[in-house]
Amino acid sequence: MRATRYIAVLLLIMPILFGVQPHQIMAQDKLVRAAVVTDWKGKASVTKTGSKKAIQVFKKMSINEGDRIVTGAESKVVLQLVGGDKEDTVTIGEDSDVTFTSLKSDKGIKTKISVWSGSAWLKVKSAAGADARFELETPTTVMAVRGTQFGVHVSPTDGRSRLQVAAGVVEVRYPVQELIHHTKSSYGDQSMLMLDQLKVYPAQSALFIPRQADNGHVRAFISYIDPALLANEKDAAMIEAMAAGYQDAMEENNQLWEQWTKAFAESPDLSSPSLQSYAELGKDGSATSITEELLERAKHNIDYMIGAVMLKAEANGVVPKPVLTSWLKEAGLNAKHMTLKLTDDERSMQQNIQLLEQESVKVDMSDRLGQLTKELEAAWQQRLQDQKELDQKAQAELEEKYKDRLSAQEKLQYEKDRLTANEELCTHASAYYACSDSGGGTGETSTGGGDGNGGKPENPDPEPEPEPEPEPKPANVIELGTDSKDATAGSQVMVNVLLARFDAPPQVSAVELTFEVAGGDWDMIELTGPDKKKYRHGANGKLGISFTAAEHASSSAVDQMRPDGKQLIYRVLKTSDGAVSLENGDVLLSLPVTALQEAKLVISIKDVKMYDAAGKLIEAHASKDQLAIPIQQP
Repeated sequence: MRATRYIAVLLLIMPILFGVQPHQIMAQDKLVRAAVVTDWKGKASVTKTGSKKAIQVFKKMSINEGDRIVTGAESKVVLQLVGGDKEDTVTIGEDSDVTFTSLKSDKGIKTKISVWSGSAWLKVKSAAGADARFELETPTTVMAVRGTQFGVHVSPTDGRSRLQVAAGVVEVRYPVQELIHHTKSSYGDQSMLMLDQLKVYPAQSALFIPRQADNGHVRAFISYIDPALLANEKDAAMIEAMAAGYQDAMEENNQLWEQWTKAFAESPDLSSPSLQSYAELGKDGSATSITEELLERAKHNIDYMIGAVMLKAEANGVVPKPVLTSWLKEAGLNAKHMTLKLTDDERSMQQNIQLLEQESVKVDMSDRLGQLTKELEAAWQQRLQDQKELDQKAQAELEEKYKDRLSAQEKLQYEKDRLTANEELCTHASAYYACSDSGGGTGETSTGGGDGNGGKPENPDPEPEPEPEPEPKPANVIELGTDSKDATAGSQVMVNVLLARFDAPPQVSAVELTFEVAGGDWDMIELTGPDKKKYRHGANGKLGISFTAAEHASSSAVDQMRPDGKQLIYRVLKTSDGAVSLENGDVLLSLPVTALQEAKLVISIKDVKMYDAAGKLIEAHASKDQLAIPIQQP
């Protein structure tokens, strides 16, 4: 709801911020031809402005102001912008939702594209002109560009936006705070959205994450582009468009670099925002001094970033080997040079941002799951209370109706029988009912007699105590298991989380588990990396967890990992109706744990919550047995 509210507010203020009047955007009487389809592939449709019916795209199709383009999996649409350079193109990638608008003005051509989800790669040479302006809008940002090649990826779940710049400069504006002004007007309190601004330069990537707990305001993170991350997404259209613009990107970046370094050499004591931005790509984002070594690394990364992406894409099967070989030859590049030069801090920043991006799509789901868990638990407790009150009321009404038919003597006997029954219940079911003692004692009496012990009974020989029977293991538990009998410091141990001794197969719609580790660390890189399905498999696939937007349609659940020091909280929530039937022995997930230089590795389950489709808590307990594995020191 907050994200939706934020988007609505942002859309309302955009015309004011960027000089476009509402009547210009909404005008339907005069359509402006904005682009022409030059290529397309797969499933791609256009909903023309004023229409509700989507039609298939085709070559040379005109795209007008307000038209909406939607693509499916492994699909793309390539557009040539009208009114600018013939090489001005927009490539829309797979699983995307884009609205295309071009507005003419007295000062030139203003082009605007709104990417609501999916990906787009833009090559806009003519925007470098003084009278031209180009903007790209996402649910969390507005990007103003001049002479630029760049790509965006937008999450369909939370509006999270990731920007990669191959050439030129992109200026991004995004909301960071909402100020409330108290007025005496009839409109009540007025609010104003405060924007921050960030410039992103060649070979740099910026991630913009909306904070759902803060009215959708955005946090920004910047680093060098991660070629492996782009290649792992397997969005061939984006990588092909990036590679196609390589020569123009090199020419533009060389001109920019010459301008930046010349100005810096002439006045090194003056601020140089462009070069300084490369000095701030370390682990904590703090700036370092501009040195020859830093400049050499930055220029190398700018020159070889696209090549590094192509090399990773070929390794991942996104780009065929012959295509890569031909491209390298045409570009005059050697594959040996296709590696970015990064410091440990810069590489760490890449990894941290990648982890944030992987998890951020789950944050909204996590918040929903947490809220849903509270609502389900509260609803169930209220349901129990209501049912208890109804049962008590029904019982009282039945008793009153019954007593009304009794005589005075029968009523006295009824009360006597009721008290007797209550005492019997408390005696034989004390584990389930709290009963007060009835009081009264038993006095000792002397039997007298001549038994030779002064009336005291002779103590018989005590009977031998029977061997204590082993306590039965508790039912309906979640246990830990592993095949590792020991571990060495620095090695990884695989721990399985499984169901044990359930009386009946639980019908599960949501799960929350809390774990704790001592003598080791959770391997979050494995749990959130490319092989995450190996660990977060959802009871060997029964829960049908999705990890990408493309999987949502065919999946039935989402999950979330949240590390908190030595504790780890894992949640699964079904996104489809109904529940999943689990059985004893089913492994909910597997946890990779790295052993430290300690005596032993100890993993335990601290809490278990399972819910059925109606939101009722399922009887399930955390095993009290810890999993302890000796650690052999090297």
